[in-house]
Amino acid sequence: MEANSRELSERAFKTALVLNPMLYRIRTDYAELLLLNGEVQAASDILLGGIAYTYPNNPDLIPYYSMTIDVLKLAGKRNEAKNVEEKLGRQKQLFLTENSHPNTRVKKNYTSGSGRN
Repeated sequence: MEANSRELSERAFKTALVLNPMLYRIRTDYAELLLLNGEVQAASDILLGGIAYTYPNNPDLIPYYSMTIDVLKLAGKRNEAKNVEEKLGRQKQLFLTENSHPNTRVKKNYTSGSGRN
Protein backbone atom coordinates (compact mmCIF):
# COMPACT_ATOMS: atom_id res chain seq x y z
CA MET A 1 0.00 0.00 0.00
CA GLU A 2 1.34 3.41 -0.89
CA ALA A 3 2.37 5.64 1.98
CA ASN A 4 -0.16 8.31 1.03
CA SER A 5 -3.12 5.92 0.86
CA ARG A 6 -2.01 4.28 4.10
CA GLU A 7 -1.92 7.67 5.81
CA LEU A 8 -5.39 8.46 4.50
CA SER A 9 -6.67 5.10 5.72
CA GLU A 10 -5.14 5.57 9.15
CA ARG A 11 -6.61 9.06 9.42
CA ALA A 12 -10.05 7.72 8.49
CA PHE A 13 -9.79 4.92 11.07
CA LYS A 14 -8.66 7.32 13.80
CA THR A 15 -11.44 9.78 12.99
CA ALA A 16 -14.06 7.03 13.08
CA LEU A 17 -12.82 5.84 16.47
CA VAL A 18 -12.82 9.37 17.88
CA LEU A 19 -16.42 9.76 16.76
CA ASN A 20 -17.44 6.34 18.10
CA PRO A 21 -14.84 4.30 19.99
CA MET A 22 -17.22 1.32 20.10
CA LEU A 23 -16.85 0.61 16.37
CA TYR A 24 -15.22 -2.78 16.82
CA ARG A 25 -15.24 -3.56 13.08
CA ILE A 26 -13.24 -0.39 12.46
CA ARG A 27 -10.84 -1.55 15.17
CA THR A 28 -10.33 -4.92 13.45
CA ASP A 29 -9.85 -3.31 10.03
CA TYR A 30 -7.40 -0.78 11.44
CA ALA A 31 -5.51 -3.52 13.30
CA GLU A 32 -5.26 -5.55 10.08
CA LEU A 33 -3.68 -2.55 8.34
CA LEU A 34 -1.22 -2.13 11.18
CA LEU A 35 -0.37 -5.84 11.17
CA LEU A 36 0.31 -5.75 7.44
CA ASN A 37 2.97 -3.17 8.25
CA GLY A 38 4.42 -5.21 11.11
CA GLU A 39 3.04 -2.95 13.82
CA VAL A 40 1.93 -5.65 16.26
CA GLN A 41 2.07 -3.46 19.39
CA ALA A 42 0.01 -0.69 17.77
CA ALA A 43 -2.53 -3.25 16.50
CA SER A 44 -2.85 -4.76 19.97
CA ASP A 45 -3.40 -1.31 21.46
CA ILE A 46 -6.14 -0.48 18.93
CA LEU A 47 -7.95 -3.76 19.59
CA LEU A 48 -7.52 -3.62 23.34
CA GLY A 49 -8.84 -0.06 23.36
CA GLY A 50 -12.33 -1.31 22.56
CA ILE A 51 -12.48 -4.14 25.07
CA ALA A 52 -13.45 -1.97 28.04
CA TYR A 53 -16.74 -0.95 26.41
CA THR A 54 -20.00 -2.73 27.10
CA TYR A 55 -21.51 -3.82 23.81
CA PRO A 56 -25.00 -5.15 23.18
CA ASN A 57 -25.13 -8.92 23.08
CA ASN A 58 -24.12 -9.65 19.50
CA PRO A 59 -22.48 -12.75 18.01
CA ASP A 60 -20.56 -10.47 15.62
CA LEU A 61 -18.35 -9.54 18.58
CA ILE A 62 -16.88 -13.05 18.72
CA PRO A 63 -14.43 -12.50 15.82
CA TYR A 64 -13.38 -9.15 17.32
CA TYR A 65 -12.65 -10.75 20.68
CA SER A 66 -10.88 -13.69 19.01
CA MET A 67 -8.68 -11.43 16.89
CA THR A 68 -7.88 -9.32 19.95
CA ILE A 69 -6.77 -12.43 21.85
CA ASP A 70 -4.54 -13.57 18.99
CA VAL A 71 -2.91 -10.16 18.50
CA LEU A 72 -2.40 -9.66 22.23
CA LYS A 73 -0.59 -13.00 22.37
CA LEU A 74 1.56 -11.97 19.39
CA ALA A 75 2.40 -8.76 21.24
CA GLY A 76 3.38 -10.72 24.35
CA LYS A 77 0.46 -9.39 26.38
CA ARG A 78 -0.55 -12.72 27.93
CA ASN A 79 -2.46 -11.31 30.91
CA GLU A 80 -4.56 -9.02 28.74
CA ALA A 81 -5.22 -11.93 26.35
CA LYS A 82 -6.40 -14.07 29.27
CA ASN A 83 -8.78 -11.31 30.39
CA VAL A 84 -10.25 -11.04 26.89
CA GLU A 85 -10.58 -14.84 26.72
CA GLU A 86 -12.67 -14.70 29.89
CA LYS A 87 -14.79 -11.91 28.43
CA LEU A 88 -15.25 -13.92 25.24
CA GLY A 89 -16.41 -16.92 27.27
CA ARG A 90 -18.95 -14.76 29.11
CA GLN A 91 -20.13 -13.24 25.83
CA LYS A 92 -20.66 -16.66 24.26
CA GLN A 93 -22.51 -17.90 27.34
CA LEU A 94 -24.70 -14.80 27.44
CA PHE A 95 -25.53 -15.15 23.76
CA LEU A 96 -26.45 -18.81 24.16
CA THR A 97 -28.51 -18.13 27.27
CA GLU A 98 -30.44 -15.24 25.75
CA ASN A 99 -31.16 -17.15 22.57
CA SER A 100 -32.33 -20.28 24.34
CA HIS A 101 -34.94 -18.46 26.42
CA PRO A 102 -38.47 -19.27 25.19
CA ASN A 103 -39.48 -15.62 24.99
CA THR A 104 -36.75 -14.85 22.46
CA ARG A 105 -37.55 -17.64 20.04
CA VAL A 106 -39.35 -16.88 16.85
CA LYS A 107 -42.84 -18.31 17.08
CA LYS A 108 -44.47 -19.90 14.09
CA ASN A 109 -47.46 -18.15 12.64
CA TYR A 110 -50.22 -20.70 12.15
CA THR A 111 -52.45 -19.01 9.62
CA SER A 112 -53.54 -21.86 7.43
CA GLY A 113 -56.89 -20.34 6.58
CA SER A 114 -58.56 -21.53 9.76
CA GLY A 115 -58.61 -18.05 11.24
CA ARG A 116 -56.41 -19.04 14.19
CA ASN A 117 -53.03 -17.52 14.85
